[in-house]
Amino acid sequence: MIAFVDTITTWVRGRRPLVVVTLVAVSSVCHGASLYIFNRAPVAEGAMSGWSEQFLALWVASAAATVVVIVLYDRYSACGFFLLELLLALVIANPEGPRIGIRLLLLMNVAVVGTVALKPGFNILAGALAVLGGFCSPAASSLWGKPVSGIPPENRIMVAAALSVAAIVGTVFRFTIAANRLKREEISRLNLTIDRLASANEGFQTYTRFIEEKSMETERKRITSEVHDAVGYTLTNIIMMSREAGLLSRNDAFLSALLEKISRQAQDGLQEARFALRVLRAIDRSGPTLHEAVMKLVVFFRDATGVDISVNFGNMIENPSETVRDTLAGVIREGLTNSLRHGKASRIDVSFWIGDGWLSLDMLDNGVGADIIEEGIGLAGMRERIGTLDGTLQAGNVPGGFRLKVSLPAKVGRGDA
Repeated sequence: MIAFVDTITTWVRGRRPLVVVTLVAVSSVCHGASLYIFNRAPVAEGAMSGWSEQFLALWVASAAATVVVIVLYDRYSACGFFLLELLLALVIANPEGPRIGIRLLLLMNVAVVGTVALKPGFNILAGALAVLGGFCSPAASSLWGKPVSGIPPENRIMVAAALSVAAIVGTVFRFTIAANRLKREEISRLNLTIDRLASANEGFQTYTRFIEEKSMETERKRITSEVHDAVGYTLTNIIMMSREAGLLSRNDAFLSALLEKISRQAQDGLQEARFALRVLRAIDRSGPTLHEAVMKLVVFFRDATGVDISVNFGNMIENPSETVRDTLAGVIREGLTNSLRHGKASRIDVSFWIGDGWLSLDMLDNGVGADIIEEGIGLAGMRERIGTLDGTLQAGNVPGGFRLKVSLPAKVGRGDA
């Protein structure tokens, strides 16, 4: 039973609930009203003996054919069942003689279901066939050996006009559905493109920063090497020459002492230069602080979208560990994007706080929220990264908007763990 319900649910979702509900409602009204009319005023027994049983059988077959057409929505195989539905409607209505109530209701059901459920192009033909079936109803004839009166011309025109209106409404409804579907697909493609562009832009920025830092590091090492070679070579020569001169001037005490002093100063200078160059080569250029990273994101997003964003760092430390900084910045980036894209928010409040052993990031917007939260790759990835830090991520509706909260152990934020 559960599997059957799941199958029906999947089918309804695939065929858009609005369309299914509309077609089922129209069919129910038309078939129900036609049955009501027949029960109130059936054809005279003398003219159509046994017709009541046949009417009910054909009526059930017509309703079943309608259901099949709805189930086969937008498939070529629905065309055959539509023709069966149209034929059954004409067969049911024919013995009714000049009465147009049942004929009009069943053919209107055919017109609406056909124009909405069949593929574009075929739906227009379906509407035309329904109108033609109403206009070209048989004239006076004989059934079961009994005469049956035909429909007066003015009534045929009225039936055809009513069916034309129903066919036009159904066709417009169908093309409106198709247009909305194309718009949704286009929006989905645009959103996917935006996500890819944002991801690519982030990658390019990261790569640019890496290249920039790598180039600076390479240039720094090149300069230190050149300075080391030039200064080291010069000072070494001075040391060697002063020592050699000192050996040659042993008889001159003043000159010997001066040369010894020059040699010591040159040695001290060489050691200091080498120490400074080693320190310079070992400099590790750190990334931006958490405050800088967050404000860069916020300013860029605010300028690009016009969303009002406030940030309160509270008692948050400025330089948490690099992993925590990147994780929190990633959560903020994902939260800002989702608040605008899904929540249609115009204001977002971002706040930090450290208390009771936890580092907290709180994001609150004034958007429409979400009845069902479907985590995309971005949010799911953030949850995984937060989990590796023994943290938690909570997301859900709150009065007046949507809230995203991240909690991390404070010791992780300080880099103690």
